Parts: sequence; C-alpha cells; structure tokens
Amino acid sequence: MTQGRKSKSYSRNQPAITKSKFDEQVIQSYCNFKVTGIIEKLTEVSMTHVVHQRLIHALESLNKDMTTVAEQLNFTRTQLENALASDSLIPLSMLTKICNDAGINREYALLNRNPMLKDASSLQSNDTLKPDQKDPKDAYEEFKARLAAVIDLIPMSNTEIADVLDVSKQSVGRWPQTGQISKDYLRALCEIEGLDYDWVVTGEVNTKAAEETRKRVYASKISEIDAEITRLQELKGRLQ
Repeated sequence: MTQGRKSKSYSRNQPAITKSKFDEQVIQSYCNFKVTGIIEKLTEVSMTHVVHQRLIHALESLNKDMTTVAEQLNFTRTQLENALASDSLIPLSMLTKICNDAGINREYALLNRNPMLKDASSLQSNDTLKPDQKDPKDAYEEFKARLAAVIDLIPMSNTEIADVLDVSKQSVGRWPQTGQISKDYLRALCEIEGLDYDWVVTGEVNTKAAEETRKRVYASKISEIDAEITRLQELKGRLQ
C-alpha cells in the first residue's frame, strides 16, 4: 500500500499572509540581519585609540571643521583623519596643538576628565593608593611591576607624562620605583591608554576589561624581551 504525502493543515482562524505582506516580512528580516551584521563588524574592527575617540567627539561637539584643523597642523584632511583613526596615540605635541587651537581641555581628551572645554583644574590629590594585600612586600612588588609596565606602555616620555598630569618629571620616575602614587594620578595614567584601573591595582583578572588590559600590558613587555633576545643572538653570531 502506497502511503500518500501528508498535506499541511492550517487553522481556518489563522490569518492568511499575502504575497506583499510576506515580501515585506522577508525584506525586514533581511535588513535587520544586515544591519546587525554591519554593526557587529564595525565593533570588531574599531581600533581607534580611546584618546582619539574623545578628541573626535569634542571636535564634532564644537562643530570644528576637520579641514581647518588639518590645515593648522600642515596636514591634509585625509592625513589627519587617518592619524585619528589609528590605534596608536598621536604625538603629545600634535594633540596639544589640536586642543589649544580648538579650545578643547587637553585633560578631557587624555584623561577623560570634565569639562570638555579648556581651563579645567589640574589633578590634585593626596589620597595615596594602598593596594589590598595579604603579604605587603609581595603585593607592592607586583603592583610596582604593573605600574612600571603601564607607564612603559604609554607612548610618551616621562617629561610629557609629567606635563599632562601637571607633576614633576621626578615624580613620574619615582612612581614605579616606590609604588607610591595617588588614586587620581593612577586613574589618569589608565585613561590615557584605556586600561582597567582595578586590574592595575589588584592584578586580579575577573572581568573582560581586566583580561584585555593584562594582555596589552604584558604584550608590550614580551615584545621588548623578544627584541632583546634577537639583539643578543645577533651579537653572539658576530662574536663567534
């Protein structure tokens, strides 16, 4: 006995979907899919430095013409846009000139500190950071190592960092040596490179931000070690 194909049955009360209505639903679903995909893709490839993001936001908020800003730097608009789209921080002198010419508070761009316009008050704090610790000696040694790595990661000299934070160059040099730094200054250092403050203080990796910060900080140190190994291998080869 041959079994016939079962036909699908629909409830009489189920509303019929017309062709035009069906096409509309398909198109809407497709558009939603495409838009979602584009947004996710943009999120994945977005590597603009966090300081650049704040600077661009400030320029746009003040309705500054990018062509004019570029001309003041002797750049073309394309060169300026490419520089600000980079994941590497632009030179401090360049950033300072953009802020001064546009009337932007440099601390807003670099340290994420309001107000956005110039004449913001400088950092002032005597609240010295004291990381929680079970073994004070080990905890401070580990903290000092993380702090030193953070300072090394910032693409500025100690003089430039001192200028940004309105402290002496000697203070910047002492921070990783002594581990004595105020919470405000440490937060400011973290803001420059978009690092996770809690990880720098504790070393605990319990969030995605902490994990990303740990990778970035240690990646720079590993690169330095690899470069030194390569240099020593080349020196060894010449001596043999």
